[in-house]
Amino acid sequence: MSGPGVVHALAGLANAQQNGWPMVLIGGASETWRNGMGAFQEERQVLIATPFSKFAHAIEHVHRIPFYVEMAVRNA
Repeated sequence: MSGPGVVHALAGLANAQQNGWPMVLIGGASETWRNGMGAFQEERQVLIATPFSKFAHAIEHVHRIPFYVEMAVRNA
């Protein structure tokens, strides 16, 4: 999910948090070179997901995906 998709998922994150259910949400993003330029569906996803998460992180490099997915699962 990207931008609006993550915003719509916040209710599910909050529900999972309140019930103690493990949940992993993976969001997409616009190209990093467009950050801060009002790119299509650009949103500060980590910032808005943090209050409802045990772990929230933006991945800068594709080779780090397995590491951060493992971190998310461990923290869920």
